[in-house]
Amino acid sequence: MRGADVLFVKSLVLATGKLMTVLNLHFWWFCCLLVSLGAGSTNARAQALDGQVLKLAQAQVAYNASQTSPPEKATQSLAWQAVRLPDSWVGHVPGRQGLAYYRLTFDSLPTWREDDRLFLYIPRVGNRFSVHLNGHPIGASGELTQVAEDHAHEPQGFDLPSEILQPLSNELLLEVHGELGRYAGLSEAWVGPTRLVKPMYSFRKAWQTGGALVVVVLALIIGLLALGFGGVMGARIQFIFGLAAVCWGLRNSYMLVTVPPLPHPWWGVLIDLLYGMAIVLLSFSILLTLRKKNRLSDVVLGLMLVATLIMPALYGWTGIFAFRQNWLLILLGGVALVSGVVLRHGWRVRNFDSNALSLSALIALSLALYDHVAIFYLSSGYSNLALAKYAFLFILLAMSTLLMRRVFRSINTAKRFRVRLQSRLDRAGALISRFHDEREKKRIQEAEMGERMRLLQEMHDGVGAHLVVLHCMVRNAESSRLDMENQLSQATLALRDSLDTLQGEPQTWLMVLVKLRDTLESRLSHAGIELSWQVENLGELPLPSLDAQRHFRLLLSECVTNVIKHASATQVEVQAFRQSDATQSGWVLRLSDDGCGLSGSKTSGYGMGNMLAHAKAMLAQLRVTDRFPGTCIEIGFLQPG
Repeated sequence: MRGADVLFVKSLVLATGKLMTVLNLHFWWFCCLLVSLGAGSTNARAQALDGQVLKLAQAQVAYNASQTSPPEKATQSLAWQAVRLPDSWVGHVPGRQGLAYYRLTFDSLPTWREDDRLFLYIPRVGNRFSVHLNGHPIGASGELTQVAEDHAHEPQGFDLPSEILQPLSNELLLEVHGELGRYAGLSEAWVGPTRLVKPMYSFRKAWQTGGALVVVVLALIIGLLALGFGGVMGARIQFIFGLAAVCWGLRNSYMLVTVPPLPHPWWGVLIDLLYGMAIVLLSFSILLTLRKKNRLSDVVLGLMLVATLIMPALYGWTGIFAFRQNWLLILLGGVALVSGVVLRHGWRVRNFDSNALSLSALIALSLALYDHVAIFYLSSGYSNLALAKYAFLFILLAMSTLLMRRVFRSINTAKRFRVRLQSRLDRAGALISRFHDEREKKRIQEAEMGERMRLLQEMHDGVGAHLVVLHCMVRNAESSRLDMENQLSQATLALRDSLDTLQGEPQTWLMVLVKLRDTLESRLSHAGIELSWQVENLGELPLPSLDAQRHFRLLLSECVTNVIKHASATQVEVQAFRQSDATQSGWVLRLSDDGCGLSGSKTSGYGMGNMLAHAKAMLAQLRVTDRFPGTCIEIGFLQPG
């Protein structure tokens, strides 16, 4: 992933996390209110309809684990016994498992109008069943012949056809298939006008389905957000907590599934595995957050993990309920231990984080105990709304709020550190900038001084030399006026060459040659030498630097001076042309005269050395050839290619 993508992901995760932190603080208390309202809303609504609807709390039950014949035939050979509803199979000794028939009877109430349609509402029955009214089937859930099916406990509602109702002795027969591990049984049933009873069913179904949907969506959002934090920022606690939240969200999705995607018992084993892993991972993240992880906690978490990985699978393979029951007791004991650690820490520390965790642990433990004891093991609580799915929600909200606060506290600390660091960097940058400005100013001053010294040296070597010679000629009575004028012209041209370097304008080689032509022609004409100028169109060439222009002028000036002083020539020919072959390309300047040549010169000095130094400075090739008579000097600007 590129750096820009990582920065975008971090920004997105942080912005979403900040929003979720604000929502958690308010949604936490909202969940408390919803759970407290939902726990007693159904009973309160039913009590308000007392006298207008019929509550069926007595039934006869016939139980036979191996009976699979149709209800109308099976009921003739079974022994019936009275039972009070709700009837939970876990509460029996030994626990029931398999098939049971429930027979409920009722008479019509005088308050019902003839145009009223009746409705049957059953809060809980599990997990596959069919309903018959006066021998006529009116509804079912799941395929009764498919033992591999497994359905969640949902509220059930059925319209009772008026044509099969009798004024007296109406009989409801429920064929219930279930297993001990899924807490099968039958709650009380409600019969009454559709306009009164169906809202009870709709409210209970909406509350149960909507509550499951809220838990699933919120758990997945918080889990994915925590996973994003953990992955992007490398935070182990956030990552473990995110896995726990995702496992819990996926586990509670079974309450929204009508047809399980996996056959029984493996669908139930998968749900149990997600349930146990969510509890183990959440307990681990809480202990890491409180820094309470020790050898005892490692043993407890290890026992919970091993039990989660082994015992639900053993139950699904063997059907022995003790495996699942003992696994749940192990989880409950581990949760109680972790809750005790949280409460002890909250009592000793008493800050926002510990208080939030302690309160959420108390609520979660209370809801879990309520489900495991009051609902699953007490027959009277079988029809009540299960609240264990909300237990984890409070822990999720508390942990997400705590982790978000820590993350943003770290982010704010990092921001303050960056501000202080940026302030220091700005001060250091100002000092460096001031030091750099002073150095730059000093460098410019040194460059200006060097340029002045160079100009003075050139004027000394050029103009000064001519002035000295002119001074000597003035003092010498034998010097002619023509010689002095010639020397004065040479000094003027040398001064012009020095001043040309001050222009600082980019010039092509052709422009340089054009300006040099007047200078060279003037000097040579005063010496009585004819100039022949042959310069071709050189085309596109790189612009020479000012330093290269200066060396080029000095080199040509040295060449012309040597011709005037030593060659005794009458003609000088200057040629400039492009040259290109297989090995090199560029352009060449050729200066030739018809004088005495190198062999006839009687001078010695530093002229040739100066010419080579100038050529080397501008990266040119210098070649001097004796032509008998005359001398040829070639200055080549050639590059390989």
